[in-house]
Amino acid sequence: DRILSAPLFLRSTIASYGSPLNIILPREILKNVHDFHSVFNAAQVEGRIFFPLKPNKSESILRELALSGVGVDVASSAELIRALAAGFPGERIEATGPKNNEFIRLGIQHQIVFNVDSRTELVRIIRIKKRLGVRIAVKIWIRLAGFPTDSLNESRFGIPLNEVSDLLADLDTYHIDIICEGLSFHLDSGGDVAKVRALD
Repeated sequence: DRILSAPLFLRSTIASYGSPLNIILPREILKNVHDFHSVFNAAQVEGRIFFPLKPNKSESILRELALSGVGVDVASSAELIRALAAGFPGERIEATGPKNNEFIRLGIQHQIVFNVDSRTELVRIIRIKKRLGVRIAVKIWIRLAGFPTDSLNESRFGIPLNEVSDLLADLDTYHIDIICEGLSFHLDSGGDVAKVRALD
């Protein structure tokens, strides 16, 4: 209200920084966090919130979320560095997307959880872990893809369902180096039907 009632301030700010001008109110994000937790409570389920860093560029929102206890989803080493600098501890960071060696190395050093998209990626994570001399097991989620849907579009991320049994055998082999905390999935469609089929 104070900002909107000060047109001279707004005009001078736009003159200084250009237009469009984004005015960020970081604490507003906490209402969204509260609403998500309310849904979990109403459904009587436990849930964790992971804020996606890629589409969100505001450092002030990121710092506010770091203090709120939620997690953050990062898709590159640069995003991981941003999350750490904002105050997120490694145990509240998950890695998605393509992972180069730098991203994997930094993630292992900070004990984040990796969404594993292929057997090749799993082997790379283990190889880098051993080269670093890290004794703590790396936490992973197996990210699934290839669910039966009406769409012919295949996901760019995730392990096809028909390859999961081979990956589980790998996990048995690498049980000293890897802790599988659970499953996740990637959908190219945001529709409810696709989500229900994936959960099923």
